[in-house]
Amino acid sequence: MNHIFKQGEQGEPVFLLLHGTGGDERDLLPLAEMLDPTYSVLSVKGEVSENGMARYFRRLAEGE
Repeated sequence: MNHIFKQGEQGEPVFLLLHGTGGDERDLLPLAEMLDPTYSVLSVKGEVSENGMARYFRRLAEGE
């Protein structure tokens, strides 16, 4: 599993970042930094490929 972990300050919460279809583990890092740079960050990449785009689950059919 591709992921990025950035250690924040001791005792602070952890942001879990989950991108949208076609994104990757780097997409939401700037958002986490803007929200609170003291938090730790765990950002993971979906392992399912749909038409070359990463996601977290397979669709049953288009639009579902």
